[in-house]
Amino acid sequence: INTGLVYQLKAKTFELNSILNAQDNLVAVSNGINLDNANKAFLDFLNKDSIEQCNSDIENIFSIFEKGDGCFYAEDFSNIENIITISKKEDIFVRIKSLQNNYEIFKLSITSYEFNGIHYVLSLTNITKIKEESTLLEYQATHDSLTKLSNRQKFNASFEAELNRFIRYGNSLTLVMFDIDFFKSINDTYGHDIGDDVLINLSVLVQSMIRETDTLARWGGEEFMLLLPETSLEKSYMLVEKIRLSIEKATFSKAIKSPLTCSFGITQVKENDSKDDVLKRIDIALYEAKDNGRNQTVKK
Repeated sequence: INTGLVYQLKAKTFELNSILNAQDNLVAVSNGINLDNANKAFLDFLNKDSIEQCNSDIENIFSIFEKGDGCFYAEDFSNIENIITISKKEDIFVRIKSLQNNYEIFKLSITSYEFNGIHYVLSLTNITKIKEESTLLEYQATHDSLTKLSNRQKFNASFEAELNRFIRYGNSLTLVMFDIDFFKSINDTYGHDIGDDVLINLSVLVQSMIRETDTLARWGGEEFMLLLPETSLEKSYMLVEKIRLSIEKATFSKAIKSPLTCSFGITQVKENDSKDDVLKRIDIALYEAKDNGRNQTVKK
């Protein structure tokens, strides 16, 4: 055995390990089945003592990637062609379970090289906090802070999307606008804290009575919007009347003695309707419900 060659090989291995361990990212070198090398951060994250333990405990480097929204997972890396295709993408996100059984999100970079077969260098940057912060910011921008319902901005986006579906497919689409009768007097009499409780509890009640495909939003103040896809005017009317009667019977705050009521306006999207046409028509319907004595539903 050439001792000089062995020494050079050990020196190069030490140098490679030093470079790998200096990385903050999780870094692993694999032939797609077995790990050739990995830095300490990678081993620590998986709670492994050595490369040998990794190869013994996990099927392959890609098997640690689990299913998640917007993430690639183990089956996506089932063959060389898929791996090469994915590696060319700009943003590759994967999800790995941590020691605490939490799922953490990583941005993945894959580099392949030829050496006695194809090998891959995987670099994984933990973006869990960034993703959480981004998700939180997006949520705050699209939801009402008090009721946690969709806000006007998110509702408008949902309405426009459903309106485009209506134009393309002609499916039924109904819009409901409602507000709390004499809400100002509730705030004036009992205070804004009680008023907030009413808004929150009303939101919970109505949300419990609609489908997941429906969108309930706080339009502003005591006004709410309800988007009902695939629902005719008559079916919407039946649902709204059920909601209206449930509101009348419910207790939203122990401080309020008299029943709480709401007025509703309903309209179904018609052929050639613009967004403004629908909103104007439903506004008129709600105005009529209030003008005619409140606690009722008007169709337009």
